[in-house]
Amino acid sequence: MKEFQMQENHNFSPCDGNCQIDSLTNYCVSCFRTINEIINWITYSEKEKEEVLKKIENRKELLKKNSNK
Repeated sequence: MKEFQMQENHNFSPCDGNCQIDSLTNYCVSCFRTINEIINWITYSEKEKEEVLKKIENRKELLKKNSNK
């Protein structure tokens, strides 16, 4: 699993340009952010970005566990 880490580059984003919001989870199928997180990303502080990145990892784990049921 790819882990996101904050980089010195303040333009870093988990986006890979394949934006599509899943209607069941309300997360982007590519970066696992919500539409609000995507829209607000550029205004977030480094701490807020780190919090979103942690949420992304948790979401991935949860979705992975649920898909194995």
